[in-house]
Amino acid sequence: MGSTERIWVEAEVYNNGEDSFESALYIHVPQGLSYVTADALDTRKDVLIRCSPSSPSTNNTVTCEIGNPLPAFAKAKVRVYFQTRDGKELKRSYEFLVTVNSTNPEEPMRTGDNIERVVMPITVKTELKVFGSTDPQPVSYNVSTYRGVTKVNESHIGPRVTHTYEVKCLGPSSIEEASIVILWPSFTAEGKPHFIIF
Repeated sequence: MGSTERIWVEAEVYNNGEDSFESALYIHVPQGLSYVTADALDTRKDVLIRCSPSSPSTNNTVTCEIGNPLPAFAKAKVRVYFQTRDGKELKRSYEFLVTVNSTNPEEPMRTGDNIERVVMPITVKTELKVFGSTDPQPVSYNVSTYRGVTKVNESHIGPRVTHTYEVKCLGPSSIEEASIVILWPSFTAEGKPHFIIF
């Protein structure tokens, strides 16, 4: 997620009968992905594969025409590439619905292998870096200096200390929300460490 690498789905279509006319492969594209291109792999030179990009009018479905005809007992193999798009909704996976058909009649009992569901898990990776400084540095504080003083404003409890922090997301994924915990170390009069959490 957030990577510039392309995602691809590879499909093999087998014709186990007579010459198949107007054969087509359909890949429903999940939200968050855009069609880039398609490559024919290990396919006979006389079998042309042409893919059309998905659009709202095609219900976000890439259509690949596979030969006309696809010869008997031939196979066609195609790899379809997609690119991730930025989106507000973070998903756990992309689900592709891949189907194939032709104008040739096919016995209903043999159409079960004309559809395949492909689930691709999503991994979100990001790197955060924090830079910070404290003013003054080092900070020394003696509580006895401020005992017995009527506390009217902040200067009556000690010197002002300013912390400045910068958080950077180096990607590749973006993040919607982050929380920062700051532990400010100090020591008691006995020398034991004590942490203040902001």
